[in-house]
Amino acid sequence: MQLIDDPTSVNLTAVNFPLIGTPNSYRIASAISGTFLVGSSETFKSLTGNASIFEHINNNILSGDVNIVVKSNLTETGLHPLNAFGEIGVGNYKITIRPVSDTLRTITGSYVGGLIRMNGTDRVTIDGSFNGSGQYLRIENSTATSNNAAIQTISAGQNAGANNITIRNAIILAGTGGNAIPIHIGAETIPYSAGASNNKISIVNNRIMRGSVGVYSGSVVGFVS
Repeated sequence: MQLIDDPTSVNLTAVNFPLIGTPNSYRIASAISGTFLVGSSETFKSLTGNASIFEHINNNILSGDVNIVVKSNLTETGLHPLNAFGEIGVGNYKITIRPVSDTLRTITGSYVGGLIRMNGTDRVTIDGSFNGSGQYLRIENSTATSNNAAIQTISAGQNAGANNITIRNAIILAGTGGNAIPIHIGAETIPYSAGASNNKISIVNNRIMRGSVGVYSGSVVGFVS
């Protein structure tokens, strides 16, 4: 960055602005934890869209567990995955996505790829039960284009996989195109890509419908239970 002559006016036009080149800029992340409501009347109106809870988590840093509560039906764009998150404090924090009550909530969108993506993310649970019973989250990718999933866990390579992911008590549907896979565990490409270091992925008590296969696991090290 280089200084030029002092400005001749406080009106900082291009001529008067005292800097040339591109100055550095920095974003200050906030420490976040606790419960976040997601719904049509809430600050966060989706999981994956612009100004969504996933984007909020990606742009900040966790200082404790995060509980995402789905209050209404959600329309998703699939724009933002849930990335590996930074932590301060004791660490090993968990993210849980669950319904607000025993009324079915539908999370749906048309996206070519994985609608709900966990990109190298650890310690995430999607639990459709309420007070330990029932299935009150329906997650559906409605695209008619091939190569899609409703939920996708993604490895970025060796030692950069998704770990300790649990998907339970949910209703999960892929799209209607070819190679539609409700739950895809592997690398970024759908279908049938193997991803390293995807470990401890648990798929428990779900209704899995409409797909070429129900669950695909292409992780190099891991299991599906």
